[in-house]
Amino acid sequence: MKKLIFLVLAALSISSAEVFAQVIYSGGTYTETFDTLPVNTSSINNAAIYNNVSTNGALGWYSSIGAGDSATGRASSGSEAASGKLYSWGSQNNTDRAYGIHSTSGFSTAEYIGLQIQNTTGQTVSTLEVSYVVEQWRRNTNAATMTLEYLITDSSGNMLSSTGYITLSQGGVTSSTGSAAGLNGNLSENQTAISFILSGINWNEGDYLWLRWAVSESASSSAIALDNFNLTAVPEPSSIALAAFAFAVITTGWLRRNVRRTN
Repeated sequence: MKKLIFLVLAALSISSAEVFAQVIYSGGTYTETFDTLPVNTSSINNAAIYNNVSTNGALGWYSSIGAGDSATGRASSGSEAASGKLYSWGSQNNTDRAYGIHSTSGFSTAEYIGLQIQNTTGQTVSTLEVSYVVEQWRRNTNAATMTLEYLITDSSGNMLSSTGYITLSQGGVTSSTGSAAGLNGNLSENQTAISFILSGINWNEGDYLWLRWAVSESASSSAIALDNFNLTAVPEPSSIALAAFAFAVITTGWLRRNVRRTN
């Protein structure tokens, strides 16, 4: 009986970690490729894509539409599209995926995809290097736009649709337009590489950074999505700690030498 209870509790803890665990940033480079998203593009509306999970989703990533509902998720190679969906874009059964939202009838207001990440470096981070690729998987007569915004908060809840975000001009992308057709977003001609330094922030230890991409579409819009996201603190917290240690060693040596001289 004890063994059974242990197994049940273990299973529950794994499930809870998958649903509620956050992206923890303790230094180095955080990377997300979205390659855990569904890959079967042959069935219509078959993709149950979830918020903040490591299977059929991406840990720490959220969407304002479609997440967790198999009727509003879709894996697509770009050749077909539908209204109001959370998308796993990529070729059939290819694990190289991109994460996006799209609606053939358009959104009445901007909808969001976003990342929640917690600072556990033990220090306040003031500068970040951010890079990602915006891929276009479908072309249509109207453009889709993607605008990047950020928010720092001490709240651990889902803040994707909250107020208080600051818009970053560096992350804005507008799709190409033309006759309706699927595109291969893995080709360089259908990609926009974004890379910039976000400075002057005050991301304290334990606080949460939200990055969200506001997607605006009208009827018959093209479709764009995120891939290959990277985030690094500048300088890296480990480098700061090493520099502080070196300074302490040098200072201690200098003090000892001067104490000997005065004696």
